Amino acid sequence: MFALFAARRGWVGRLERDLSGVAQVEIQGERATVVTARGTRYAFRKRDNGIWGLTLFTAELAAEAERAARDLDVVERAAADYAHATAPDAGAH
Repeated sequence: MFALFAARRGWVGRLERDLSGVAQVEIQGERATVVTARGTRYAFRKRDNGIWGLTLFTAELAAEAERAARDLDVVERAAADYAHATAPDAGAH
């Protein structure tokens, strides 16, 4: 999903422009900040697997994940209602 959003929302171009030159890296424990040659600051956080991850898009991606989970729940409930209503013995009482 990140790749899809990155392409659609222009994140790739933004990162390519800003991260083309790193001026400084500040590391404090599990967090780091990359300061670019343009002066932009990017926050990173070390994941449980030891890989550093960019946190800039986390809130937006989390919101999309929550929206997708709600949509899935609606679709699953509608499918269950449809399956129940169309079952061969649904009207036999």
